[in-house]
Amino acid sequence: MAAMLAIPDFYVLAIVYFADEWTVAIHATTVVDYSRGKGALVEDTNYLQAYRALGELVGRLVLPFLSGRVPFVHCLFAAAGLVGSSITLFGMIFDQSFVCFATLNTLFRACLGYVFCMRSVLITNYLGLERLPLFFGFVGLALIPVSLGSPTILGEIKFFFVVLYHLLKQSC
Repeated sequence: MAAMLAIPDFYVLAIVYFADEWTVAIHATTVVDYSRGKGALVEDTNYLQAYRALGELVGRLVLPFLSGRVPFVHCLFAAAGLVGSSITLFGMIFDQSFVCFATLNTLFRACLGYVFCMRSVLITNYLGLERLPLFFGFVGLALIPVSLGSPTILGEIKFFFVVLYHLLKQSC
């Protein structure tokens, strides 16, 4: 444990993992309410979770397959996925149509789906295979207070979606 804490890459990976998990949890909880607040019909918002699933499918199956064709690009693709997720969250704040919102929602999940799929590979590349379970245990313990406190945070910020999505964008 002490050897892992001495590696600077551990802190970068832990912060990114922590921020991504929190962003996805908050986004999944608020996306339907946010689209309703922008004037979308209830019938349309019912499909948002399906669009998110489509983005996950692309991000977890198609993009890793494509990035596996070129050696040593996992880190570059993961960085592009984080930048892409931040840009799509920023776009969700300013869009005016449900179609644009649903498209950005799908792209957001595709970007983070790739990052989620590749994070074990990246952690293994930077910290080593023997430290992978310790890393997940450490970050999992750090996520417990955030998971328990998220309903309180959501209760305070829920009706200020623009502020919330700016916060999510910054965490990516």
